[in-house]
Amino acid sequence: MGSRSRPGPHARDLADILARLAAHGIDHEPVEAYSNGVRHVVVLDHDGNSLSLAEAPAP
Repeated sequence: MGSRSRPGPHARDLADILARLAAHGIDHEPVEAYSNGVRHVVVLDHDGNSLSLAEAPAP
């Protein structure tokens, strides 16, 4: 089984979401910041599944 990707909702406050996940023992990879202002992070669950989150730049 390969990985699947599809567009989804964008995080409005990535730091808040990551803090809430961390409070439940869910870790994430380092947050990447792209030149267009987008911030991206991959969150891993305890089974090794990944979830990709992105925060759009402020208008």
